[in-house]
Amino acid sequence: MVDPCKEPYRNPSVVVVGAGIAGLSAAVKLSQKCKVVVLEAQNQIGGRISSFQSGNRTYDLGASWFHDIDNNQLYSDIQESILSSGRKPWPLEIDHTDENYEMNVIADDGSVSTVQDVSEKLKCAENILETIGDDASEFDMSLEEYAHTYLQPVVGIALRAYESYVGLLWSQMSAVETPPTLLDHGTDAFQFGGNELVIDFLKSKLNSANTELILNAPVTSISNSEPGITVSSAAGQFFCKHVIVTAPLAVLQKAKPSLFASPIPEPLENAITNATIAVLAKVVLEFPKRFWRKGLGRVCCIYKNASVMFSCIYDTQTENEHSVNKTLLAFVPGPLGASIERDHASAWPELKQFIKPLVDSEVGIVDPQQVHVSSWSKNEYIRGAYSSLSKGQNMRDLVLPMMQGAWDDKLLFAGEHCTIQGIGCMDGAYVSGISAAEKVLND
Repeated sequence: MVDPCKEPYRNPSVVVVGAGIAGLSAAVKLSQKCKVVVLEAQNQIGGRISSFQSGNRTYDLGASWFHDIDNNQLYSDIQESILSSGRKPWPLEIDHTDENYEMNVIADDGSVSTVQDVSEKLKCAENILETIGDDASEFDMSLEEYAHTYLQPVVGIALRAYESYVGLLWSQMSAVETPPTLLDHGTDAFQFGGNELVIDFLKSKLNSANTELILNAPVTSISNSEPGITVSSAAGQFFCKHVIVTAPLAVLQKAKPSLFASPIPEPLENAITNATIAVLAKVVLEFPKRFWRKGLGRVCCIYKNASVMFSCIYDTQTENEHSVNKTLLAFVPGPLGASIERDHASAWPELKQFIKPLVDSEVGIVDPQQVHVSSWSKNEYIRGAYSSLSKGQNMRDLVLPMMQGAWDDKLLFAGEHCTIQGIGCMDGAYVSGISAAEKVLND
């Protein structure tokens, strides 16, 4: 048995692996009651949050939206904190609701359909697939197969727009699991001030007297060392009562063979091994002048069997009626997104082909002055956008083993992949971190 009184072991009550939203929210809760060490592999906190300044604007290459704000605990807690402190409200823009949301989808043959056109069809998909019952994954089909089987081509192609939400091609998406995550999603809010404000909010809530936050400290192994757990990292070894692992699911997949030095339950091992990781590159394109048609909103363009969603969300942040927005935000899912993240210089040459249907013919295409590209898939401590579900998979088999943890609740997990409501989103990560911390405190 490990002697916790001898060096190089340190003895916090809890070690939290990762300082993204889940890790920080867990640490905030824990630090009010006990000693906690947070080990972050990167040289900064924030996980998949990535804000940057360009001119007088703040952009995000990581998470940008608060989804379903009427049922979003992170959004609610931030707003309550702002109101109680009397601080200036964050620059948020209410984005859309499911009642009036519409997005044009332009196929490479020039045909145009809208997401609104297909929403009722998706609800039909839910009804059809729900009749299959609990073993739906055995009878699952891809969203593409569903479209070809049940929808008219011009309507079915609108489903391609959802590739930029799910981070998978429609040939990969589960027709059983995808519709519930895309329908009735409520009202979203877009964060103009940069989501590093979310990280600042969480950091401000930490009890610094009970918290040790260590950067550049990747964890190399976690072992069940009765009566506690031994955590080995680049910052040394720690012996603690509980560990909350909040590393992204793709990182756990890569590290799993050596990370867990003691056996973990088979359902948990399968959840980590078999999980699908979404790829979604985000590209901010800053142009010297606007050349796309007015009132663009959001448009999904199909070219050579790939899709890109362009957004003019920054139109709503112009200072006055004479201001002209000159920035486009592009979402690139699947293999093309991964390729662009590997080679940032390829972003504009690739996207230029997709943007042609949006061009004002009187202006013509203009090359961007600045191109900013996300790096999720090539960052060794992130390795992808977020968790997703492909054909034949179900949320139960992914999420429940992660929520249950291992080693009599000494090993717990938190993150966007550890929650059913808010999976893949900031709020899901936030709530799961709090839930894991409450498990520890109630032990």
